[in-house]
Amino acid sequence: MENKYFNKEEIFQLIAKERILSLVISIAIAFSLIGGSYYIMNEVIIKQDKDKLSTFLKNIDKDKIYRGIINLEKEVIEEKREIADGVKDGFEQYEASNKSLQSSGGTSNFNSFPSNNSSNVSSGSSNGNTGNNVGNNSGGSTSDNNTLPIDNSSITGRNLKILEGQEFNPIKDLKLKATDINGKDISNRIVIAENDVDIYVPGQYIVKASVPLSNNSNKELFLTVNVEPIALSIKVNKFESLAEVVNKGQDILINLDLNSNKDYVSVLSVNINNIEYAVNKIETRNRTQKYTVELPAEVEAGVIDFKLASIRMSDGTVVEANKETKVIVEKEKPEIYNFTYEEDNINGNSKVSIKVGVVDKDDALIKGSTWLYLYDKNDKIIFSRSVVGNSNNDISYTATENGVYTAKIIGDLDLGGNILKGEELFRKTIEVTSINKTNLTGKNVKIKLGYNFDPIKDLNIKAIDVDGSDITEKVIIEENTVDINVPGEYIVKALVVSKNNEELRKEFTVEVINSIIKRILRVISENTIDEELEEIGFKSDNIANSSYRSTLPGSISQTISGSDSQIFNADVQVEGSVSKGDGSAPEGKIEVELPTKAIFSVDKDGKFTGSNFNISNNGGCNIELSVANFIESNPRGGITIDNTITDFTKIGRATVSLQLQATANGKSQTIDLDRTISNRKLLEVRAGNSATIHILGKAGMAPSIEEDTNGALEEFILRFKIKKA
Repeated sequence: MENKYFNKEEIFQLIAKERILSLVISIAIAFSLIGGSYYIMNEVIIKQDKDKLSTFLKNIDKDKIYRGIINLEKEVIEEKREIADGVKDGFEQYEASNKSLQSSGGTSNFNSFPSNNSSNVSSGSSNGNTGNNVGNNSGGSTSDNNTLPIDNSSITGRNLKILEGQEFNPIKDLKLKATDINGKDISNRIVIAENDVDIYVPGQYIVKASVPLSNNSNKELFLTVNVEPIALSIKVNKFESLAEVVNKGQDILINLDLNSNKDYVSVLSVNINNIEYAVNKIETRNRTQKYTVELPAEVEAGVIDFKLASIRMSDGTVVEANKETKVIVEKEKPEIYNFTYEEDNINGNSKVSIKVGVVDKDDALIKGSTWLYLYDKNDKIIFSRSVVGNSNNDISYTATENGVYTAKIIGDLDLGGNILKGEELFRKTIEVTSINKTNLTGKNVKIKLGYNFDPIKDLNIKAIDVDGSDITEKVIIEENTVDINVPGEYIVKALVVSKNNEELRKEFTVEVINSIIKRILRVISENTIDEELEEIGFKSDNIANSSYRSTLPGSISQTISGSDSQIFNADVQVEGSVSKGDGSAPEGKIEVELPTKAIFSVDKDGKFTGSNFNISNNGGCNIELSVANFIESNPRGGITIDNTITDFTKIGRATVSLQLQATANGKSQTIDLDRTISNRKLLEVRAGNSATIHILGKAGMAPSIEEDTNGALEEFILRFKIKKA
């Protein structure tokens, strides 16, 4: 049989003009019947099995015929891979046949191709022709030449190096691309089958990529990713205690803030004062990491220094640090214990004996600042006495009235980190009940004949109970013999029972007088009472039911008025003395002239102005002048007395220091005025001489909203003690 060669142009013309698909089918059937070989579109197809040929024809991509491509099943490629890889590109030598393909008698005669067994296939595709000499059908023998279709499938990428902590996207960063067996881009089908890359841990990692092909197979690719380490950089921004001052036994919290170039590396522990402590993470934001460190409570008061030596990170790095902070552990407040009191009635008064213990473990009490105060029902200080720390204190007070009193212990504290002024340490109520004030009083009287007599009212009877309350309404008139119509002297007996069942009785006289009273009234009106009253045996204090005005020289006038049917009583207290030749008071008497008020002020600039006054000894003996005590009426009020201050520029104007300067007989003495004063001697003042007293002081000068807005006002009691020198 004559061989016929077809070139590429003739084949494409044939495909276009003659509907090559039908031709290909006819040729394929002829080949299967006669066992011949046929060349078409740059690919060698050897098919003897009808079923395989039928499958091949069904999967022809008609759109690709015009490009000279025929897709085959995967199994055909795999079965003929060796052949396909060996095919060399001989497609360009093909020539079109001048004869038509013939089929007769069930035998197909094909043109023979020149012998060409070399084949060449590039990676991912094969492109070549194989030429085979096909002999005549003589002897019923045929020669089969098989050629696989080209496989254009591929998956490609690159190995990669990244820095520690750098973001990693396998498909994007590895530049993965893939094509199907037909050469179509299927990069969007790539999946990452394996990826153990940890961007936070330096090292080499393997990434496996896979892509499914249209023939139900997969193409795989293994690539390496190297994570390169970077140096850790730490900056400590804050290392400080959450509270500057803590109580004994209170846990200490430390704030730790730092910046790190690795957000994923955290703090595991810190070394403070050579001890390793765990940390509590608060937050991480914008490369700033915040932690707290809980330190055990301190049992001793004082200033504690904490030094941060190093920081241990989660990646094993130990970063040296040099940060310090301080915490003040406050002293314990003093405790008041065993406060007791007893009453004893002495000469009608109540002696209150107080016992109180003070425990001051840390010496928090400022020396000399602790006092016991007694307040009356009106919350006024009536008594004060100094209290000593770490001791048992015995204090006595003589009460003149029954009632409820409040005992307070107030002191100034230095806790190490905080100074408290006028701190109330203790409060207790004291009730005085031992004073017996039971009393029954009244006056003897003279009444005129026929006068209506009311014993309680006219005798001016008053009754007082044991506690000082008025119980006059409980008075009982046990006996009343008065006959208002018969002149004479009569007896009236009164009785009252106190709440403690004590009975008090009192006897009074009542004289009923006759008409002589008219004469008395006449002489009274003429202001000549002395002789007339003596003549009839009367004194003016026994007369009621009259009206008179005293006109004696040097007397203090008083006015008594009422109905002419009544008798009035008038008491005049007279005190006489004889002066010495120099006009001074007599021997045996102390007469000292004192001011009733002293004033000091502080202006808006902190300038202190104190007052001056004199104490005059008008008596006949020399006197010793002392300060018994200086009482602040309201220890927690507007003005604070503090004589320990040296720098007044840092405190407000309501804090002052006070001094008392006394000068007499050419001598001078200055003492501090505060609650610690107790019977402090000033100086002696000779008879007929005076002492000059100066109130000195200093005040704070620092601005204060409270003082600048409201000012401050306080009352103090300066109690002098005066006795014969």
